[in-house]
Formats: sequence, structure tokens, C-alpha cells
Amino acid sequence: MRVKAATIPGISNSGRPPGYIPHVNETEPGILALVGHWAEDELDNHIRHTALLLGYFPYHTRWSLRSEGGFPDWILLGAHQTGQAPRLVVIEAKKQGLWPTPSRQSKRGRWSIGQAQWLLRWSKVPCAETYLFWPSDALADIATILQYGATADMACVRRLKAVLAAAEGGPDATPTAQGVAPKVPDPPVQA
Repeated sequence: MRVKAATIPGISNSGRPPGYIPHVNETEPGILALVGHWAEDELDNHIRHTALLLGYFPYHTRWSLRSEGGFPDWILLGAHQTGQAPRLVVIEAKKQGLWPTPSRQSKRGRWSIGQAQWLLRWSKVPCAETYLFWPSDALADIATILQYGATADMACVRRLKAVLAAAEGGPDATPTAQGVAPKVPDPPVQA
């Protein structure tokens, strides 16, 4: 018997990429009790302090008025260590459960590049590492990633893969695309 995963047509109210199904054990209840209520500012403070403690130069546009829409929240430049190249880390920080915004057209007809398209472009840069962090990543994953790098089993890595798959299958960020939602293939069926 095949169990077909439900897909979300278009972009859901929560901004999830189409077809994304959260992993059952993605976030432990205890972690959510500690940091799940954090606003994005609290996550930003955590990212800044962790980055500074680990020797990164952090850049964050606090007020994005007159800036390009959708540009990631954080650009971190890692310190050069003997025998290693400096790291370039691009981070989109979101409140728990929120997703990067898609490209959209305003009422005035202006086209805004979405956060998902920016993350997709940054993910194609060979020297850049791209991440999507929620507060539930704050207790262990953020520091681990900045110190040693990411592993495929981290929730933030799985989350970003779903966003990138949706953005890559979707329209280019152009006025003619009209924000049509991309189709993402169903995840593999479990036997």
C-alpha cells in the first residue's frame, strides 16, 4: 500500500514551500519550551553573539528600508585560520515556524525578489554556505555549524533543502513570472 504525502498547493498561509512535510522529530518539545517563543530579534541577538564569540565579522541590516527586498538577514565572514580559507555564511533568520517569503508583485506593479530566491542564488555561490535558522536551532545547531560546519541530519539543513527545491522548481524572480507556485515532487514513500 502506498501512502501519498499531502502537498500544499501554492504557498500556504505559513509560507511553507509546497510539498514540505515537517519531520516528526524535527524539534523536541523541551527546546520549543525554551526558545520557541523567541521573536526574530532574540534570534538575531543569539546569532550576533555566537558569531562574535567564534571570531566572525557579522553584518546585519537592522532596518531594511530602501534596501533590496528579500536579502538575507545575516552575512558572516569567518576568521582566516591557518590552513583554512575564511568562511562566508549567509543566514535567513525566521521566527519559529515561519518560512522565507516568495517573490511577489506589489499593488503598484513593482516586483520584489523573495527571500527564497535570494537563498537559492547564494546557495549556488561555491564559497558560500547558506542556512535558514529558527529559534529551535539556537541551542546547539547554530554554534556547531559556525564552528565545524553542518551535517545533513540537522533540521535547519533539511528545512533549507525544501525551500531551495521549491525555489529552484519555481519561476525566476521576474515581473513576468507573476509568483506562480512551484511544484515539488512528493517525498519518497516509506515501506
